Amino acid sequence: MEATASSPDGQPLLQLTYGDSATIRVANVGRKRRKNRNDRGFWLDAVDGRWLAEKQAPDTTVDAEDLDAAEDVTRKAKVIPFVADRRNILVLRLAAPVDEATAVSLRYALERGAEAEFQLEDSELDSQALPDLEGRGRLLLTESAEGGAGALRRLVTEPDGVARVARAALRIAHVDPDTGEDLGHAPGARERCEQACYDCLLAYGNQHDHALINRHLVRELLLQLAGSATAAGAGGRTGRAHARRAAVGAGATRGLRAGAAVRGLAGGARATPA
Repeated sequence: MEATASSPDGQPLLQLTYGDSATIRVANVGRKRRKNRNDRGFWLDAVDGRWLAEKQAPDTTVDAEDLDAAEDVTRKAKVIPFVADRRNILVLRLAAPVDEATAVSLRYALERGAEAEFQLEDSELDSQALPDLEGRGRLLLTESAEGGAGALRRLVTEPDGVARVARAALRIAHVDPDTGEDLGHAPGARERCEQACYDCLLAYGNQHDHALINRHLVRELLLQLAGSATAAGAGGRTGRAHARRAAVGAGATRGLRAGAAVRGLAGGARATPA
């Protein structure tokens, strides 16, 4: 199911693709800091299924010290482990390109806004950045449980769904959604929020992005979305075709550190040859 959030004059602002109970596969293609980005996967002993380490590799890490050396094993294969799960998903993409800091800030603003608008716990909604060669802030929202709360579907089917979430995000980011005035801080707070704070977009779970998150970068974008209307359009595709298309987008391979692929997912781990 697809939809577009547009400004009052009909200019597209945000594209949305929803998948109901879509299959998500997250692959661990290798260490994030590996020197050769084209060297994907991990060595596995083809006889007894034990993980192996490249002891001679210049970027080997401490956590590989207890593993046998891949150089000493004759029958081995390089595999890419992945986990699979079924979730309600929503892929969002801006109509215009933005820089990385804006994309990251918008991602967390929309996630927090959706949680506030639909009264979701932090654990019930998750967001991930997706690869986007055109730099249009492509991101993935997932509901934690299969079936979910139906919040993501509402963003596509309700004409004011995106607008309400954007308004909630503005309030969280200390901006008056009606006037656009920067309120400076959360109600009751004494210190001014300069770029972001734990009352708005910062959280323990996004510490790795703290240097990029800036509420001021998304103020204008959120104000535009707060005045938008969302219209669903079939585009000649069936609901099942939409779900497949969304699942393909959600399954984009991301470079993760070893072990990161299995955190927070309920699906069983598998491995596929590299």
